[in-house]
Amino acid sequence: MKIIDGTNLIMGRLGARVAKDLLNGEEVTIINPEKIIISGKIETITEKYMEKRRLLNKANPEHKPVWPRAPHMLLKRIISGMMPKKTVRGKQALSRLKVMAAGFAMDGAATIKEVDGSGIERKTTLGAVCTRLGWKGN
Repeated sequence: MKIIDGTNLIMGRLGARVAKDLLNGEEVTIINPEKIIISGKIETITEKYMEKRRLLNKANPEHKPVWPRAPHMLLKRIISGMMPKKTVRGKQALSRLKVMAAGFAMDGAATIKEVDGSGIERKTTLGAVCTRLGWKGN
């Protein structure tokens, strides 16, 4: 079982790495998802996710895609988009993913140096984006 601390890690690269590990049969737990970095301006990132939340199905508006506001649920949704969900292998892999909400601390949590986002100039955290989307967390 891998425990990954999401502090100062780039979201897309982390998601790709985690999806690969899940498909290889490992169990992955991610802690501190609100501290994960997204590169770019916060206004454009927020507008992109707000546009996804506003999409409607014209035939039946109740069948619109669900985009969560909480960082741990949004990260799980993003990682699930990187996996084959229509196969048994993909469904089983997604069941091995756990994303812990804010306030969890685990011993043995590792970080991935190849995914570190300390050198990025324009960046924001997933928690800040989710706060603009309407998350009433910390």
